[in-house]
Amino acid sequence: MTCLHITNGDVAADLIRQAQIDGQIMPWRDVLHEGPVPAGLDIRALRSLRMQFIAAAGWASSDLLAEHLKAFNAILDAIETQQFSEIVLWFEHDLYDQLQLIEVLDMLATLFDGQLTLVQTDTFLTSFAATDYPALFDARETVSEAQQALAQQVWQAFRAPTMEPIIECLNCDLSALPHLYASLLRWCEEFPNPETGLSRTQTVILAQLAEQSSEASRLFGRYQQQEEAKFMGDTVFFWIVQRLVDAGVVAAASTAAITGETTLSITALGEKILNRRCHLQQITPLDTWRGGTYFR
Repeated sequence: MTCLHITNGDVAADLIRQAQIDGQIMPWRDVLHEGPVPAGLDIRALRSLRMQFIAAAGWASSDLLAEHLKAFNAILDAIETQQFSEIVLWFEHDLYDQLQLIEVLDMLATLFDGQLTLVQTDTFLTSFAATDYPALFDARETVSEAQQALAQQVWQAFRAPTMEPIIECLNCDLSALPHLYASLLRWCEEFPNPETGLSRTQTVILAQLAEQSSEASRLFGRYQQQEEAKFMGDTVFFWIVQRLVDAGVVAAASTAAITGETTLSITALGEKILNRRCHLQQITPLDTWRGGTYFR
């Protein structure tokens, strides 16, 4: 039997390959802080739903996502039939990774009986050279029962149809997974503000544009500076901006899809919402998922 490495995406997967660490590699490739993650679906059905969302968002082609889903299900078959002697999880400290980590731990709790270990870093895996990876691998630690139980608890709360369970989790002891509390706290800031309907990211976008118009790439750079643990790439960021453009609260110099070169400015309506004189939901349906919670 061989080892399976599960990590956040393709860049870290490539570094594991370059380091020539034995085993099969499974990039998780999901942006769980955006889009539907409802309760009541098993891992295969949920992954299929997530691929549909990613395709609709335009983040990847349907053909590529179909290839990813086929590969995902093949590895899932191998996990279920206990074809791996060890599964090694490689995840970072930020929101993107921590949500993936709790999903993976929840899945493996019922599917895998073998040795489960974790490489948990407090910085980005891509900041390491491939030559650093063998040492990271050697320092991996066995996933404890407390860590797995906590992941299951929080993953269930994340998928709940209301905010209350995840708020309750923030009042629990999350120290078994030391980066989880900060990540969940940051994720809660993406829930619509009761006074404006805006997430923290949307609020930052409008506040920055209220100061000055900007190319989207520069706006993204300024947004990144305000994140203690950067978790969002420019593709998802531009998608969020596009939704604000569609709602009429941001103006784009071009009618084409948002790119790094697109010049953006706040509209009078955007300033009104930013200054809490109007709610986004008065202008357009929020149509926003946060885990299993849907805001209409």
